[in-house]
Amino acid sequence: MQWMMHRRGTVALAAFLLVGLASSTAWSAGTTAGTPISNSASVSYSVQGVGQAAIESSEAGNNTPGSGAPTVFTVDRKVDVLVSEVGNSFTTSRPGSTNQVLTFLVENEGNDAQDFLLTAVDGSGNTLTLGGVTDTDDFDATDPAAPGIFVDTNGSGSYEAGTDLALSYLDGFAEDTPTRFFIVRNIAASVTDGSASFITLDAQARVNSGTVGAPGAVLAQDTGANVQNDTAGNEQVVFADDDGSLTGGTDGLRDGRHSATDGYIIRSAQLTISKSVVVVRDPFGNVAPNAKSIPGSIVEYEIRVENSASATETATGITISDDLTAEMSGAAGGPRLAITLQEYGSQAVGDDIEFESDQTGSVTTTEYSAASDVDDGEFVSDVLSVDNIALDPGEYAEIRFRVEIQ
Repeated sequence: MQWMMHRRGTVALAAFLLVGLASSTAWSAGTTAGTPISNSASVSYSVQGVGQAAIESSEAGNNTPGSGAPTVFTVDRKVDVLVSEVGNSFTTSRPGSTNQVLTFLVENEGNDAQDFLLTAVDGSGNTLTLGGVTDTDDFDATDPAAPGIFVDTNGSGSYEAGTDLALSYLDGFAEDTPTRFFIVRNIAASVTDGSASFITLDAQARVNSGTVGAPGAVLAQDTGANVQNDTAGNEQVVFADDDGSLTGGTDGLRDGRHSATDGYIIRSAQLTISKSVVVVRDPFGNVAPNAKSIPGSIVEYEIRVENSASATETATGITISDDLTAEMSGAAGGPRLAITLQEYGSQAVGDDIEFESDQTGSVTTTEYSAASDVDDGEFVSDVLSVDNIALDPGEYAEIRFRVEIQ
């Protein structure tokens, strides 16, 4: 079954694949491979003023009127595929994102329908510039379902999950039908801000006897003497493709394949969390830095979360939590702590947890109560938490609370 309707009437893969496909001038690829071109010359003359019968030409030479034969040659197969990245820009993605899309155009610029195998190749430390932005590949996005290549089934121009078909072998891909293909990948949650992943879409010419289920062998170019009048389907093969973007000598000039590269750049926050402790006072009236950590002493914990100034995104929905269940358990021989209340501000109800932040561009300090109420802080079931924090690049938030050693 063929990829698309083409000039010799092969059957379409599916009629809907024709919808919305851009095509250039009908004959821009040139005369179809296998087309015989036949013509004759003739000579007219007179002898002693008497006109003679015209003599038609033949390749071997003819001198008998009416006995000529046309000179014939067959147009050979020009194999020329073009793969291009769409948009001249990286796809911005976030850690943990799924179904992230890279878009390419594939066009058969040869002079007949041709089979091509599409392959998605991960980058490995190579550098790429798109739209004036340069980055270096340092991780691999993951296939939701290898090879993760989909055709723009209905010509919408955008990837539509569940609609666009997975397709990596183009069976009888018609000339002059630039078609969008999408590489779809997932981004691991562990990927960090500023990382980049490049993927190359490679199209390689295959022998036209192949099918989607059984791809044809790699197509070879004819390099010997020209066969002037070979038959249709047996015409000689000439590679005419440009050098592509695959590295390592795997995609060069006129090698029957072409490739282009696109990539994901990760934009995210860069959070760092630290926790410190200081003995505020002991039962004998000593205060920091001279107070000692003995039963009856008051200890202050400070938790700091910072979004690096080099981060590219704001972190939102931040919740800072500290589970003190083990420390509050009072198990025999184990640590025993008790949270102390009203340690900050006016020493009133609600001054149990001190929250400091520069999330608005200037440092502000707020006290929250340890109770589960309307403010953003609480100490419930031995777990302290503060939520609803947002930090732009370069901003920080600090939580301070005090406990008694028992």
